[in-house]
Amino acid sequence: MAMVNENIVIRLAQDVDIPEVKQLLERYHAKNLAGEQRANGFVTTDMTEQQLSELSSAESGVVIAVDRSCDKVIGLLLGGSWEFLSPWPMFKYMASILNEYRYQGEKTGCSKLISVWPHLRRRRVSWPGRGRDAA
Repeated sequence: MAMVNENIVIRLAQDVDIPEVKQLLERYHAKNLAGEQRANGFVTTDMTEQQLSELSSAESGVVIAVDRSCDKVIGLLLGGSWEFLSPWPMFKYMASILNEYRYQGEKTGCSKLISVWPHLRRRRVSWPGRGRDAA
C-alpha cells in the first residue's frame, strides 16, 4: 500500500529502486563529505546494493519516498531485525547492551525491538565554492 501526498509517493522499495537507494545513501554519507558538508551528512551502515536488496526482500526493510514529477527516490527509511543486522560489528555491540535498558519499566532486548536508520531526503543545498547542488 502506498501513501500519496501531492507528487510524493511513499512505498516499499523494489529491486529496480535499489541502485537509486544506494546512490542516495552514498550522496550524504559522512565518508563522502568534506569539511562543512559533514554537518549535513550522516554515518550509517555502509551496505552494498546486494545487502540493500536482501534487506528489502527479506525484511521489507527499505521504504522510499519517490517524487513522481521527476521519478526520483528523494528519501528513504531503513529498518531491520537484529538477526539480519548481526554481521555488522556495530549492531552486534548494540544488541549486546539492549538488556541494560528499560522502556516503560520493561527490559528491552533484540526480540522486542528492530533497528531503524534515519531517513534521508534529497534536497537542494549550496556548498561554498561548488554552487547549487541539483535536487
